[in-house]
Amino acid sequence: MSKKLVYVGFAFDHHKNSEGGYHHIRKYIDYDFAVDLQKEREFPGLPEYPLLSKVIRKIKNVVLGNGLPIGMLRLLYLNLTNKNLVFHFIYPENSYKWLGKFKRKNNRIAFTLHQPFVFYNNPKWKKIFEESDLIIVLKKEDVNKFKELTGSENIFYVPHGINTNYFKPINKPTIKNRILMVGNWMRNFELASNIFVKLRSLLPDIDIVVVTNKVNFKYFDADNVNLVTSITNEELLNYYQTSKIVYFPLDDFTANNALLEAAGCGCHIIISTPMINITEYFPSELIKFTNEDIQTIVDTLIEILNEEKECNHKLAKYTQAQYSWDAVGRSVEKLLSNIS
Repeated sequence: MSKKLVYVGFAFDHHKNSEGGYHHIRKYIDYDFAVDLQKEREFPGLPEYPLLSKVIRKIKNVVLGNGLPIGMLRLLYLNLTNKNLVFHFIYPENSYKWLGKFKRKNNRIAFTLHQPFVFYNNPKWKKIFEESDLIIVLKKEDVNKFKELTGSENIFYVPHGINTNYFKPINKPTIKNRILMVGNWMRNFELASNIFVKLRSLLPDIDIVVVTNKVNFKYFDADNVNLVTSITNEELLNYYQTSKIVYFPLDDFTANNALLEAAGCGCHIIISTPMINITEYFPSELIKFTNEDIQTIVDTLIEILNEEKECNHKLAKYTQAQYSWDAVGRSVEKLLSNIS
């Protein structure tokens, strides 16, 4: 009997009403049911009254417990009233609770994991994984790590996706001499700030733009960089399409929305990181990788600024072929539908 697929998820605040975020996979998989946790996650939905919202959430947590209990009850009802279901938790780190303890014999649970392996390498997650039947990781080298951790062979790699019809180069012969930095999670902001200070001293007229949450503004001198937050989809796309370089100072990463978006638009990309195996999503000939030495990074940035006149068409073409949501959705749906 064929499986019926159940979407379980939500959009993070910084991905709402944007083209970014793993929740977009919902549009590319033929789910039979959807348990959307968005409203409960945002409860009580009173952003203009933060203190009142905090009090209401506190009362709700005392009465119903932490997490998303209403969503979990909806899942429990589906589980008890249907057979051959596959519950796909797109963000289990933020939404999974105890469903496996009540799982009917023919129902299955699948996770897509988004954090580095070290986040899960502990007794708590090892116990949670015992309740899952399939794990999808976004980093190929994590497959064997999770097989060893869980003792299961049902661990598969499927990359993150983007809307490649949206994130693509524009038909212009030149791009601006701009360095763009985008993102919040696992970024080395202190390193980036030091890089931009040194770069500004060497190139006083260079345009440096940092798109991030306002809480991260504290790392930068506003006289040195253009700090931007809460921008529209169109504004972000324009930054990608007209910037020569997008710089990523990464502490670690599994998949990275901004990286794929920038690559899809044909930006020249530089990643500085302490990681060793970092060429998984893109071949090293398409992206520049460096260590965290400030002079090395600055030299690499200046080299690209001086030598490159057009966007990185090879990188854009590679991204369009490898990371479209259509392709990613087909791969994930095939795995979910074939869980034994």
